[in-house]
Amino acid sequence: MRKEARLLKDKAVDAVMLAVESFNRPVDRGRTDSVLRDLSHAFEMLMKAVIVERGGRIRERRATQTIGFDACVRKGLSDEKVKFLGEEQALTIQMLNALRDAAEHYLVELSEQQLYVQAQAALTLFADILEDGWSAGSSSRSAESGFAATCRGTGLRIGMASGTFLMTHD
Repeated sequence: MRKEARLLKDKAVDAVMLAVESFNRPVDRGRTDSVLRDLSHAFEMLMKAVIVERGGRIRERRATQTIGFDACVRKGLSDEKVKFLGEEQALTIQMLNALRDAAEHYLVELSEQQLYVQAQAALTLFADILEDGWSAGSSSRSAESGFAATCRGTGLRIGMASGTFLMTHD
C-alpha cells in the first residue's frame, strides 16, 4: 500500500472511531453534530485513501489544497481509473455530508432513530469501502441483528447490536 494512502486510511479509521465513541456517549449535548462531523470526515479521508491507492490524484496541478468532499465522491463514482462507488453509495455519502453541513453551519434536528439509521448506513458503507478499496476483507450483515464487519489488514472490526455501535481496532 502506498504510504500516503495508508496514512489517509489510518486517519479515516481514527475519525470513524471518534464517531462511534460520540454516538455511544451518555451525554446528548452536541452528540448529533459530533457524530455527523466525524463520520463525514472519515469518509473524506477514506475516499482520498482509495483514490491515491488506485493511482488517482487528490491534488490538482499547482493547487495548495487537496480536492474536497464532493470531488472525491465524483471521482469515486465516475473516474474509471479509480471508480469504487455505486450510485446508491454516493447518495448515502452525499446525504451524510449534507446533514453534516446543516449541523456545522446552522441547525439540524434528527431524532434518535434517524441518527441511528444514518450512523448504521454510514458504518456499513464505511466497512464496504474499506474492504473493497483494497479488495481484502470479509463482512456479514443481518437486517435483524445489525451487522458485523472485519476488514482484514486494518485491524478494524465494526459491529452493531441492541442500538449500540461496537468497534475494536488492534
